[in-house]
Amino acid sequence: MPAPASKRNHQRFDTTLSAFISMKFNPSHELPCSLADLSITGACLHLETSTAVKSGAVINIRIPIPDTLLTINGECEIMWVKTAGDGTRLGIRFMDSISRTMLSHIIKT
Repeated sequence: MPAPASKRNHQRFDTTLSAFISMKFNPSHELPCSLADLSITGACLHLETSTAVKSGAVINIRIPIPDTLLTINGECEIMWVKTAGDGTRLGIRFMDSISRTMLSHIIKT
């Protein structure tokens, strides 16, 4: 059986960027998280706490780009959730892909 990463349509890049997510029904309550990896169509997020989220839920994400005034804002669908002792990991799919230009700028920071 092939590894899950081989099924991806777009390359994922490891990152240590900080981000913030909020539930669609409560956008003013942001939860801090970190991006473990990122592609033009999705990301893997790590939250340091347990969070009651489910696959299929739609969330908002805000990713400040370091050393710039730029921020990526968008809606995402939660594809999977894994809870462990160190918090919660989420696999998300961006509703609108980020541009390759923006991705290349992000992974250079």
